[in-house]
Amino acid sequence: MVLGFKLLEKVAEAGEPLTLGQVAEAMQMTLPTAYRFLYTLQAINMIEKEPHRKAYRITPKVLKLGYGVFKSSELWNTAHPHLVRASQKYGETFNLAILERDRILYIDRIKTQSILTINLEIGSRQQVMVPAVLKCAERISSAMGFFNDENLSTNDNGS
Repeated sequence: MVLGFKLLEKVAEAGEPLTLGQVAEAMQMTLPTAYRFLYTLQAINMIEKEPHRKAYRITPKVLKLGYGVFKSSELWNTAHPHLVRASQKYGETFNLAILERDRILYIDRIKTQSILTINLEIGSRQQVMVPAVLKCAERISSAMGFFNDENLSTNDNGS
């Protein structure tokens, strides 16, 4: 089951449909093993095969799982109405993100019609490298107890 989820993650992260050979290589498994996993994921409608390329891609059913996680989380339910109000009040885009190991995972985004935008979508991950983001996350986490010092740290100069 774990390998099935890892395979699903690899196909989703590829950004384009993958052939059986590409999946097998990415997962470091034989072609028959990769095929069995893909066949099973196809049977439960998590992956579909493009007939003309014989390549596999994730289906919208996968999104249903992801959105279910976010929308059932206390953090999302609590923060979302505040993001909407702040965006309406200030006319700016607001994001909600969580720390996932060494990356920030965006779980909500309220966009505005701005001339300058950053291409961040819900579910996208970014390296934690921006000192201001680290400082802000560190202060929020210490106030709310979301993260421990092992997951998030900055030095004295804010970087």
